[in-house]
Amino acid sequence: MVKKFSLCVSLLLVIAVLVSACGTAASAPPSTLTPTPVPTPTPTPTPTPTPTPVPITAEEILARSAQAVSQLQTAHFVLWLSVTGGISAGDKAQLEASGQMAFPDRLKETVTITVGGLSVKTELVLIGDTVYVKDSATGQWRQDKTGQSGGVPFAPGELADVMRQGVKSPVRLSDEEIDGSGTYHIKGSLDPEALPLGLNMPLTSLHRFEAELWVDRESFLVRQLALQFEGTTIEDGNISAEASIKLSQFNQLVTIEPPSLSDSSP
Repeated sequence: MVKKFSLCVSLLLVIAVLVSACGTAASAPPSTLTPTPVPTPTPTPTPTPTPTPVPITAEEILARSAQAVSQLQTAHFVLWLSVTGGISAGDKAQLEASGQMAFPDRLKETVTITVGGLSVKTELVLIGDTVYVKDSATGQWRQDKTGQSGGVPFAPGELADVMRQGVKSPVRLSDEEIDGSGTYHIKGSLDPEALPLGLNMPLTSLHRFEAELWVDRESFLVRQLALQFEGTTIEDGNISAEASIKLSQFNQLVTIEPPSLSDSSP
């Protein structure tokens, strides 16, 4: 009996120890796992803003155009000129011309001049300061100095002079497309001596001399030039003129030579 009691007590003690051990294990805090380190993200650098391009000014366009025109070798041109006043009986004169120019001082063109409803068609060849005019009636050529012929609208080299110093107070207008090419559109007043265009006449006053230019956005060559002129002459009173010149076919092969003065072909 005593042995059984002692055995029971021993078993109880063993059970108590086991229960105590289990309780201790259950109450013990779980082991903490070391967290996997998370890499710190590298901050994305703030992109440097692209600077806003500064629009090219009218003065810069003209300067670059002068440089481009000064290197131009040849071009095809179409010219229209209308003059009102300063003509006998107050008639209106109109000139239409087309041809080729070779810089700086050669030009070949076909010209139609209309005054008072009467038209005359002729041909002109300009070489340096000499102009050759073909008589529309006989087909014969005659030779003049440029100052003696009113049919020469301008010398090719004068176009570069306009770009360099002729346009005053230029203003850039909205860009336009001319014959499929994007152009800068510039407007300004003109020095009356910059591009005579056949208007080299004595003036008592100049009311207006304005120019508009369309300059190719890529080549900076002049695609079109428009002029408006108003003034008063010493002999003929008020006079006004408008002109338009379109240029194309740049730097193509052009041959301009003096015609034979004995050539009478029509």
